[in-house]
Amino acid sequence: MENYATRDFYLVSYLIDRGENYTNVYLANHNTTEFLFEQSKKLIEYVEGFYTQKALVNPMSYGNTLRSVKSIIHSLKSGYVTSTSTQGIIKNDTNNRRDRN
Repeated sequence: MENYATRDFYLVSYLIDRGENYTNVYLANHNTTEFLFEQSKKLIEYVEGFYTQKALVNPMSYGNTLRSVKSIIHSLKSGYVTSTSTQGIIKNDTNNRRDRN
C-alpha cells in the first residue's frame, strides 16, 4: 500500500484527531519532521477537506492532539528518539539495545 507523507503540523494533528494512524514519523532534516500515513480514500478526503476549509473539529480534542503531536516532534528533535511508529517502536540505539538492565 502507498504512503501519504506530510510535514504539515496542523494537517497531521487533524488527521490523527480524525482517527487516522500514522505509520512512521522521522526527522527529514534538523528542522523538519515528516509523518507517514497509509494512503486511503478516506485519508485523501480528510486532506482535501482540511485544505478546502471544509473540515470541522471538536476544539478540545484537536487542541489535545496538537499538544500530543508537538510532544512527538520535540522528542525527535531532542535526539532522544530518531524515529517512531504507531506500534510503539522507538528506533534508536539506546532504546533498542538488548543488554539494558
